[in-house]
Amino acid sequence: MKKQLVPPNSEKREESIKQLFHHFYIEPTDEFKEKSFQKALAGMELARNKERRKKAASKLQLVFSFAAAAAVCILLMIFPPFQTNETKEGGQHSDQQSILMSPQQSQNAEKEEEKGDINRPESIEMTISLEGMEEKELYHLVNIKQLPFTTYIPDRWQAEYIEEKNLIGAKLIAVNEKYGEVDVMFFPKGTSLGEAENYITDELLGNVSYKVLSAEEEEKRNIPDWCVRSFHYENVEQTRTGEIYLSEHNRQYFYIQREFANEALEGWGSRTTTILEQWEWKDTKKGLWD
Repeated sequence: MKKQLVPPNSEKREESIKQLFHHFYIEPTDEFKEKSFQKALAGMELARNKERRKKAASKLQLVFSFAAAAAVCILLMIFPPFQTNETKEGGQHSDQQSILMSPQQSQNAEKEEEKGDINRPESIEMTISLEGMEEKELYHLVNIKQLPFTTYIPDRWQAEYIEEKNLIGAKLIAVNEKYGEVDVMFFPKGTSLGEAENYITDELLGNVSYKVLSAEEEEKRNIPDWCVRSFHYENVEQTRTGEIYLSEHNRQYFYIQREFANEALEGWGSRTTTILEQWEWKDTKKGLWD
């Protein structure tokens, strides 16, 4: 009969192994100790660096916060907040506020701003003599901010601001009609009387088709007393008649030239005379004859 092998008890085997290793002692080398120590120091230094960076980031964030606040204060000092207050002079709204207006309100505000302190109605009804008969006509205010006067023009007329050869002025003319027109032009301040006269004779009356009255003939005509000099002429080619009144206001020379077709002489003469009679200076509130 064969002998049967019995495995040793597992618990006894583990106990034997423990007793065996209990007697072992491994002494770490100096090199291992040094490496372990260096790793420990590196870990501590890394932790310190992280803490320093965290504190530096906090300080930098605080500096940026103060800089941003200072920049906002400076911008507010340079560019004041949006305002919609009225101006002191005439209660006009600012250009910024006009953005909030409706198109009609904005247009009305622009008209009020252009009108300024002119206390004249926008439209008036007047009675004038046309071909021996009295007729009522509607006239509208002309107030161009670049020019120092206001007046009234007939209904269906228009006023246009013009600049020509260092002169500024207005052209008053009936819409879609070619019977005549009225030009009001102001010379630059400092222009002498002789220079103004030469401009009229050379630039305006130099056309060979014009027949200009002599100075003696001119003196016989009924010339307004506010004129410094007047010029009466006929445009032979176009059968038109015209006159130029040279005058002066506030040390500045200006001229009024009205020209119309001979066939419309009476009607246009009455209307253009009304334009001159309704003339008013913005600074003195006086008319041409005052």
